[in-house]
Amino acid sequence: MDENTETKRPDYLRSINRLLIIVVIVVGIVTLVAARNLIVPFIVALALFFVLINFENIITIAIKKTLSLLGKKEFSEHLNSTIRGVSIILSLTISIFTLFFTYKIITNNFDDMISNAVKYQSLFSKRIHDFNDAVTLAHKQDAENVMLSPFQMMVATIPESHLPVIDATIMKNINFGKMFNLVGDFTRKSVTNSMLVFIYLLFLYFERVNFRKKMIKIHEISPNLEKWDKVIRNLGEDIVGYFNIKLIVSFITAVLCSFVMAAFKLDFVWLWAFIIFVLNFIPTIGSIVATLLPVLLGLVIFDNVIDAVFMAVFITAIQFTIGSVIEPKFQGERLNLSPLMILLSLAVWGAIWGIVGMFLAVPIMVTINAALSQFETTKPLAMFFSSNGDIRD
Repeated sequence: MDENTETKRPDYLRSINRLLIIVVIVVGIVTLVAARNLIVPFIVALALFFVLINFENIITIAIKKTLSLLGKKEFSEHLNSTIRGVSIILSLTISIFTLFFTYKIITNNFDDMISNAVKYQSLFSKRIHDFNDAVTLAHKQDAENVMLSPFQMMVATIPESHLPVIDATIMKNINFGKMFNLVGDFTRKSVTNSMLVFIYLLFLYFERVNFRKKMIKIHEISPNLEKWDKVIRNLGEDIVGYFNIKLIVSFITAVLCSFVMAAFKLDFVWLWAFIIFVLNFIPTIGSIVATLLPVLLGLVIFDNVIDAVFMAVFITAIQFTIGSVIEPKFQGERLNLSPLMILLSLAVWGAIWGIVGMFLAVPIMVTINAALSQFETTKPLAMFFSSNGDIRD
C-alpha cells in the first residue's frame, strides 16, 4: 500500500501544480482587467520613462560634445552630475511642452471636425443616393441594350433589390457625429489619465536615483541575481530601441502622408497626420485603420472619387514601404517575436486593456518572452513565441 501511495503521489502533485498555474493565470487576468485604471497608467508611464531616459542620454551627449568643442576635455563627477540634472530637466520640459502644443492643435481640429459633422453626414448621404441612382441607371441601360461604361458594368452586378437595404444599413450605422464624439471622448479620457501617468513618471524618476544602489547591495548578498540584472538591462535596451525606431518611422510616415493629404486638399491634415503617427504604434492593424480613416473622409468630400482612390494608393504605398520594408531592417531581430504571436498579443491585450493594451502589446510580449527564456521549464514556450526558435540567454 505504501508503494502505491509513493507511485501516485508525483502524478497528484503535478495535477495540483497545473491547477495552481491555471488559478494564478485566471486571477492575474481578472486583476489586470479590474485594476486597469491604475495599472495601465503605470505601464504607460514605464514606457515613457524608457523613452525619456534615452532622450535624456541624447541631450547629455549633445551637451558634452558642445563643451568639448569649447575646449572642455575632462568632466569631473560634479560636472557630470550637473549635466545629468540639466538633461533631465530639459528632456521633461521639452516633452511637456511638445505634448501641450500637440494637444492644443489636436483639440482645435477636433472641435472644427465635430462642428462640420452635419455637413459631412449630408455629403455622405448624397454620395449613397448618387451611387444608388448610378446602379439603377446601369440596370435600365443594360435592359435597353445600351453600351455600358466599365463603371456601369461593375455596379450593374449589384441587384436593384439590394439598394434599399444598402441605403438603410449604411445610413443607419455610419454617423459622423457619433464617430467624432467617440474619438473626442477617447482623447479627453487620455488627457484625464495623463495626470496619473505624470505622477507615476515622477515617482519612477525619484526611484531611479536609488535603484542602482539597491541593485549593487542586492548583488552583494545574492550574486546569483546578476544574471537577472543583465536580462533587465538587455530588455531595457530592446524596449528603448523598439520605441526609438517606432517614433522615427511613425514620424516619417505621418509627415509623408501629410504631404499627400495636403496635395489632395483633404480637411484636417494635421489631425490625420497625428492619428497616423499614433496608430502606427499598433502593428499591422494600426496602419490599416490609419489609412482607411482619411480615405473615407476623402470619398465623402472630394468631388471626384478618383482623387480619393489615388490618395489611398499613395498613402498605402508609404505605409507599406516604411512599415514592411524599411522598419524591419532597423528592428532586425530585436523583437524576436513571431508575427502570429504579435497579432494574438494584440487581440489578448486589446481585450484586457482596450486600445492602450494594443499600443503596449509588443513591449509586453517582449518582456514576457525574455522572462520565459530564463527558466528551463518555460524555454520551449519562449522558443515557440520567438520568430525563428532562437532565444537570447
